[in-house]
Amino acid sequence: MNSVLGIMQKNGKFVVTQNGQPINLPKSDGQAIVTEFDTKDDAQRYLDILSRLSKQKKHRTSNAKN
Repeated sequence: MNSVLGIMQKNGKFVVTQNGQPINLPKSDGQAIVTEFDTKDDAQRYLDILSRLSKQKKHRTSNAKN
């Protein structure tokens, strides 16, 4: 299943989403932080990084099967 990454504005912040839900990053103390940014440009940069990492992972996985 492909996940759909996006950006939504919430409470004056730009939140990076996956399949319409905010991405929560786990912290070592069991809490989670939402990936939110002050500017849409910063959120877009983060989203671009996630997209590149996802493509690299898919590429490595497909090469490992061959």
